[in-house]
Amino acid sequence: MAEQMEERHAAAEAGTAYRKFSGKDEFPSNMFNRILAIALWLGSLHFNFFLLLFSFLFLPFSKFLMVVGFLLVFMVLPLDPHSKFGRRLSRYICKHLCSYFPITLHVEHIHAFKSDRVYGLFPSFLLIYVMLSPVPCISLA
Repeated sequence: MAEQMEERHAAAEAGTAYRKFSGKDEFPSNMFNRILAIALWLGSLHFNFFLLLFSFLFLPFSKFLMVVGFLLVFMVLPLDPHSKFGRRLSRYICKHLCSYFPITLHVEHIHAFKSDRVYGLFPSFLLIYVMLSPVPCISLA
């Protein structure tokens, strides 16, 4: 395996179209920003879960239904897609999570990819792909 990688790197130096993409190289970040981005991304899901659990266990049933109703109303409220705060927050989360996940993509023929085609991903990349789905509307630069 290591020999194949050395051959590929040698071929890349010889002028072929080999390219290596890494989240840490493309979007460098420190550990504090990575942890904060994960907390913002996953913390909201956990907050909703614990809010429902707390209201179910410790509030009367009518108050629990009110909490569920508020969460449903907030879920379907129209959001401003051009919100500066929302764009800055999603740009921050996507930028720092790209450097957190240890993904390295080795491309042997970069010019063989067409920008107007969709290419498949392995199931292990599905979570990151879904997480970064709003990225086309956000410039990470």
